[in-house]
Amino acid sequence: MTRNAKPRKAYRPGPVHANATHIALTGVRKIAAHDVRNQIKLINSTLQQFMAGIHCAAHWRSLADAANMAETLAAMHICGGQQANELIDAAQRALAAVHSRQQITASWTLYASEIEALGWLTTLHARQLAECDYSEFERALQRTHNRVSAARAGNAPRGAIVVIGDMA
Repeated sequence: MTRNAKPRKAYRPGPVHANATHIALTGVRKIAAHDVRNQIKLINSTLQQFMAGIHCAAHWRSLADAANMAETLAAMHICGGQQANELIDAAQRALAAVHSRQQITASWTLYASEIEALGWLTTLHARQLAECDYSEFERALQRTHNRVSAARAGNAPRGAIVVIGDMA
């Protein structure tokens, strides 16, 4: 007789940690204020140097990573919503426009509207970092890495703006 049911997967136990309670309690804590301040200072410095024309390629990648993380955090309902999605979309369009201009003219010049979009992105991302906890940040980091890797492999949705930083 044929069997209609699929065979069951073998049981694979997950890892067991001696400090599981500590790991769980650490995961639900908000990101430390000094870590958030340092990250905000870093991203603001990145934007300032990018506008000044210093190490533009590296700073473009950092801002692309920030835009991708902001998009993932917004999708996880951390400072998300229609307005946040519009800010992120505008920043990604600005990054894509700068990158395509750089390919043609070898110049990283930013227009005023692009500077404004990137400024709003940094403000939004700073707020998101202040609101999320360590486990949410870790999940967002992993999801962003997976999404960017998939986009790099050619699996981006039709019409998507793909800006790939160092996270892939």
